[in-house]
Formats: sequence, structure tokens, C-alpha cells
Amino acid sequence: MKCPLRKEDSCQLVSDLAKVPLPIAKITDSACENCMAYGKEQTLNKVTVSVALSTLHRNGLFDRAEHGYLLKAIGSRIGTGRILSSSLWWIAKPEDGACYCRSRAAIMDHWGVDKCEREIETIVGWLMEGAEMHGVKWVPKPLQAELARRLVRAAIKKARKYEKTL
Repeated sequence: MKCPLRKEDSCQLVSDLAKVPLPIAKITDSACENCMAYGKEQTLNKVTVSVALSTLHRNGLFDRAEHGYLLKAIGSRIGTGRILSSSLWWIAKPEDGACYCRSRAAIMDHWGVDKCEREIETIVGWLMEGAEMHGVKWVPKPLQAELARRLVRAAIKKARKYEKTL
């Protein structure tokens, strides 16, 4: 399996995460394989964040104030996205490759609870898309958005509680 984000010995995702030019966002074959093991959609994960941090340090570009979000992302084990997706496991398997569930959960974990609160309508839209894609018909269409909103709010509340224990 070839990663579409790999350009010779560099990674576009690492370049984007570290906000550095592509040529210095080097990635090894091993790191690339480990990243792909996270799923079909290459996304923010421990491998890509680690490589981004390493790239910044190696090139003398790391600044805690500017790149602190990467440290938070790599240390964050439980966030709104993971909590929300774990509450929906019985609806669909994100590994089937037909949806963006895993990628969107990682984005929400990266955002943190405050941004998830601000972006609740975006997340509700994602859940509505997922419901349609996975054929969720047992919830009447007019109620789906409200149910999605409640699920997101519950995940945010749980994630906020978890963050306070860190």
C-alpha cells in the first residue's frame, strides 16, 4: 500500500502539522508503515505527531508556544472524538474504509473540548453524513440532528471531566 501523502522521502501530513516546507519533513519507511497501520486515512496520530516534533527539533524550529498543540495531541489519549466514537461503535465499523469516522474523531481530539463546543454544528453535520452513509434508519430524520447534538454534548462533557483529571 502506497501512501498518497508521501513524496519521495518526505510526508505532506508531517509538513502540514509542523508547518515546514515539504523537503525537510522527512519520514522513514518504518514510520510511514506505522502511520498507515492506523487506518486507510492517514491523519493526525502518534506517528505523524512524533515525526513532526522530531522534524522541528532536528531543524532547530521547535517553539513550545507555537507548537504546543502537537505536544498536547501526542499526550492526549482521550478526547471528545474518541469518546464520541466509542459511544457509536455499535452503529458502524470505521475500519470499513467507507467513512471518515476515524479521521474526524482524531480532528475532534486535536481540537479539544472548547473548539468542539464552538464547532458543534460541524460535528453534527459529520454525524448526519455518517448516519446516512451507514444506513441509520431507525431514528426518524427530523430527530437525527437533535440526537447527534445530544451525543456530542455528552462526549464534550465527559472529555472536559477527563481533562480536569490531567
